[in-house]
Amino acid sequence: MKDKHANSRVGLALKMVDLYGKCDLSLVPNEPTDEMTAAGAAAGDVSPEVAMLIYKAMVRSDGS
Repeated sequence: MKDKHANSRVGLALKMVDLYGKCDLSLVPNEPTDEMTAAGAAAGDVSPEVAMLIYKAMVRSDGS
């Protein structure tokens, strides 16, 4: 059965997300959620404010 979204923007987006996963990449929000901030703070033994700054720096990084 043919996927009704195969040639649509939704289909393309789903293919891209699948390819990201195959390349061991993730799509993440520009701003961390409260849960992400809390998890980062706990993992790094830092304040939530510091965890948020670290997250934002990592998201902005271009890898160079």
